[in-house]
Amino acid sequence: QILSKADVSMYASKRRKTGYTVYNSKLDSSGMNRLGLMGELKRSLDRGELSLHFQGKIGLPLENFCGAEALIRWNHPIRGLIPPGEFIPLAEQGGLIKELTYLVIRMAAAQMKQWKNEGLVIPLAINLSARDLQEDQLPDKVSLTLEKEGIGPEMLEMEITESAFIAAPGRALRVLKALADRGIRLSIDDFGTGYSSITYLRDLPVQTVKIDRSFVMGM
Repeated sequence: QILSKADVSMYASKRRKTGYTVYNSKLDSSGMNRLGLMGELKRSLDRGELSLHFQGKIGLPLENFCGAEALIRWNHPIRGLIPPGEFIPLAEQGGLIKELTYLVIRMAAAQMKQWKNEGLVIPLAINLSARDLQEDQLPDKVSLTLEKEGIGPEMLEMEITESAFIAAPGRALRVLKALADRGIRLSIDDFGTGYSSITYLRDLPVQTVKIDRSFVMGM
């Protein structure tokens, strides 16, 4: 029960970006609803209810279209479109995040193949969680998926956050270097919101740093 309440507080803190949250019963008022939704999420992976939406990237100064970010959405048959902020924490808590990540990788590779057959070359970026970075088999699985669809590794970019890396930096760095060695591009998302250190930029094999919007929204 203590661990369950700690989980509730942790995810509340992530949503609020406050650094920490003290547990109270109001935070867990929808606990049964979340538990039911977690069970439905497990079934949705086999039912084809999850889909990718794409946010385009525009390169400056020529304003040319240079790729897109793949964003997962849950098309619930009753609740409608559920944003990732609601079901990604459930996937992490319920041990489904790795399965969800591989689903996104497969869908992204299949989509790039479809675009390629239509004469379009559109690189895609996807997000990795902290738990993804603890799996040594991830680089091989990603490479095999891309090869199966006939997609070059340079077409895929994987985004991590500072907090995902800091959870277990030694193992995460090993996984990231293995991905980079296979030609997959890497980027740091929301840089500057957590443990921001130039040291990470020196050690991590990343090509792109995405500055958090809190630093640039006033420009």
